[in-house]
Amino acid sequence: MEWLSHGSMFVWYASIIVVIGATGACRVFSGEPAGDGTSAGWARTSLRLPRIVMPLMLLAVATRLYVQTWQSFGADQPLLAFAGIIINETPWGTGWFWQMCACVAAWLIIGVMSPARWPVLMAASAATGLTVGLTGHAAGATEYGTWLIGAHGVHVVAAGLWLGTLGVVIAVTRQAGATADEGGAFARAIDRFSSQGISSVAFLVVSGVVAGWQHVSDLEGLLTPYGFVLIAKVVAFGAAALCGFYNWRVVRPTLNTHADAARHLRGMAKLELAFGVVALVLTSILTSMPMPDHE
Repeated sequence: MEWLSHGSMFVWYASIIVVIGATGACRVFSGEPAGDGTSAGWARTSLRLPRIVMPLMLLAVATRLYVQTWQSFGADQPLLAFAGIIINETPWGTGWFWQMCACVAAWLIIGVMSPARWPVLMAASAATGLTVGLTGHAAGATEYGTWLIGAHGVHVVAAGLWLGTLGVVIAVTRQAGATADEGGAFARAIDRFSSQGISSVAFLVVSGVVAGWQHVSDLEGLLTPYGFVLIAKVVAFGAAALCGFYNWRVVRPTLNTHADAARHLRGMAKLELAFGVVALVLTSILTSMPMPDHE
């Protein structure tokens, strides 16, 4: 059953990041001139992804309730009755309820609104990320619990606006470059993404330091299984950030002057995303690991 716990967490986190990233991509593409049909088409395509992914998010949230019920009462107990106890009588269940509400609301809003309403779309998708701390280690913290819940939420939203948006932009513009108009629109989109990505990485680092310091506050805490996985996650995110920095400083300025620049940027972006996926897998593992005991 442990594999189901890790798997549902990974699908949940990944779907949140994709949904946030897709709405972030709408912002990136919507900044183009009104007559730019290429960017408008990319923005519409971006919204197709969350509409496909949202059912997976809801399934992952439901699966997490099943796993929590099984871990609390055993697999041989009636699921619905004991799931009701989890929801109605535990702090974990209250957090799960708000997470489910956020997912359903985001699904409805994203399903009916156009890319031009990207601020509303981003707010709805961000709500799914801001609630993640309600059922994690942060919710069980005896000190600074509210701060930790907020830090975890900001951490996930920042990851979505960085890696999620990058993945969506690269996916929906994969044919860009066939014409000069497409190449120019792609370069402008990358410019708009760069400012979003830089600020997102800054928020991700700050929120990660806040949460990490509370969970692992000394060297002894780092020298534990939890600490080792946390270090591996930081290394993976650091590698992704280095790839992004290279694209931003070296490749991006040459998009309008070198024919192979777009292909080179895509290759580095895919490597950046690969490191991000590794970090996401490690995050899914961390959520079910016991934290170091500092007492």
